[in-house]
Amino acid sequence: MNCNFLDKNNYKLRRRIRILFIIDGFRLGGAEIKLFELIQNLDNKLFDIELINVGSQGALSDRFYSLNIPVFNLSRKHRFDFFPFLKLVKKLKRQKIDIVQTTLFWADFIGSIAGFFAKIPIIISWETVTHSGKYYHNKLQRMYGYRFAMHFCNIIVAVSKQVKKSLKQYPGLNPDKIRVIYYGVDLKKHRYVGKQFKIEKRQKLNLPINSFVIGIIARLEPQKGHRIFIEAISELVKENSNIYVLSVGEGSQKDNIVEQIKINNLTNNFRILGARDDIPAILNSIDLFCLPSIAGEGLPNAILEAMACGKPVVATDVGGSNEIIRDGFNGFLVPSKNTMLLRSRLIKLISDPDLLKFQGRNAYQFVTEEYSLENEIKSFQELYISSYKNLCLDIKVNNNFE
Repeated sequence: MNCNFLDKNNYKLRRRIRILFIIDGFRLGGAEIKLFELIQNLDNKLFDIELINVGSQGALSDRFYSLNIPVFNLSRKHRFDFFPFLKLVKKLKRQKIDIVQTTLFWADFIGSIAGFFAKIPIIISWETVTHSGKYYHNKLQRMYGYRFAMHFCNIIVAVSKQVKKSLKQYPGLNPDKIRVIYYGVDLKKHRYVGKQFKIEKRQKLNLPINSFVIGIIARLEPQKGHRIFIEAISELVKENSNIYVLSVGEGSQKDNIVEQIKINNLTNNFRILGARDDIPAILNSIDLFCLPSIAGEGLPNAILEAMACGKPVVATDVGGSNEIIRDGFNGFLVPSKNTMLLRSRLIKLISDPDLLKFQGRNAYQFVTEEYSLENEIKSFQELYISSYKNLCLDIKVNNNFE
């Protein structure tokens, strides 16, 4: 390891730190969006950044390729394709990377092991989902593969205290490696913009201006709980046809969800919008946000974005949701899969405009004070610089500074 990029007297950086980010696919998901925001906002005077995708292309591909950094693809052609791993090790050695940071399972696995073989001094895993319940790591190869790979990481960044707690379940995983850096919201993009904008957006979405609109922004996958939500909302719509739902996201369960909507006679009240690039506008058009996830959430970015737009949130108590929702203050928490309680909390907000406004104001204030994107970026930059300086100072103590 060469530390001559530090000034020997005051330990200031004399060159940019080289960081290689590795991600498992460019799908439309919270972890992928947050990585995009992180790379986009890092100080390029301090960091020289590259990105490698070891997964599939997806809805966010264009965004990642539009970044003013080198972006490479090392996806597998088949399950037992080891060439991406070999190419990654070679690239890490050739580029003299200082820090490798991985996001999502396959990137964690291949990136951490390749970083070890390439003798990368700092290897960081960014953990964005809880490991409790084994929802994401239910297969043996994923459970043991992840546990094996984490031994090669110097630092594991958890997005919530709940994620940190769930990581501690893995035997042999040193808890001192785990740091918590909360997600942050881009408050310049996600903010309340007024009633007139809400009216205009509803007109564009073909929604009645005076209707009550519930929003869900989540991938159409089983763990996100859309089916539970549809069961909860169906009775409400029968009683009040002025309730509408906007669903943003794509996924494997789309056809099943559409079928369930038809069976429950909700077609006229449900809008499945697919992947969208106007999320702040969508959030400003709704009255409340709902995330009925079954498992796996780390710190739901969608909840933070909804709060930043002044919307109260009804969400299930999974992952780190209880670290940002104060029940009754800025939203409601309900147990996972509890359809009746989910329905009752939705009814409470729909039927009480004063409570809706009270929780919305509190949600906005809470997020803007505690969970800004600026704080998140600052925390990561401090982590990169302090971690690398500490390693270099250790080497200096051993008279090997040059």
